[in-house]
Amino acid sequence: MKDGEPEELHKMRVQIKRIRAILELSLGNRSSKCFRQVQKLFSIGGAIRNVHITLQLAEKYNVACPVLLEQQELIMKGAMRKLERSKKLRLKSISMARKSAENCIKRVQWQRIIHFYKATIENIDSIATSEELSEKKLHSCRKKLKTLMYDSEILPKQMVEKMGVNVDYLQSVQEAIGEWHDVQMVHQLLEAYGDPNVALEFKINVDSALRKVLYLLKSFSERAYS
Repeated sequence: MKDGEPEELHKMRVQIKRIRAILELSLGNRSSKCFRQVQKLFSIGGAIRNVHITLQLAEKYNVACPVLLEQQELIMKGAMRKLERSKKLRLKSISMARKSAENCIKRVQWQRIIHFYKATIENIDSIATSEELSEKKLHSCRKKLKTLMYDSEILPKQMVEKMGVNVDYLQSVQEAIGEWHDVQMVHQLLEAYGDPNVALEFKINVDSALRKVLYLLKSFSERAYS
């Protein structure tokens, strides 16, 4: 994985997310020791991914901010050094975590799956209808949605259909939150490192993305089932 190649990095992070989704469905809040090691790699990859997204959005919206770009390059170099040092650990840990997940999913009972989906959807609905929908809460919603999405890919299609889960709707919500998160991240960086006027202009994109998220989250529990 040279120079933080986006595609390879994305594949690694998706692989880790799938493993985490299976373990969460199978083990609940408990996690295997090997996955805790993988989680460190995920965090490093996340820092690199954020740099890629920031640079892409800066280009897309014609954001001219040399200080921000220099700061992002420094973050990239530091994260890449950490990732390179963990190369051997990366391959071994992901392999062990995958085997652990495969063994766990074989033992999951049908009622456990139904309860997990129902509880997760209710939890997201509770967050969505809370009086103050903070950035932290929206991030939590997206993580839970992605867990359901990855589990839905792994479970037999007929099993997901039997539960009546509207997978397309869940996907659209998590994508909208992801888009909002990315523009919000760039806006915060512009406030910290850039021209206040540029940051103020960019906030229009943040507000637009947030309105889309709030619209999709309305009546979440009802829309989450076909």
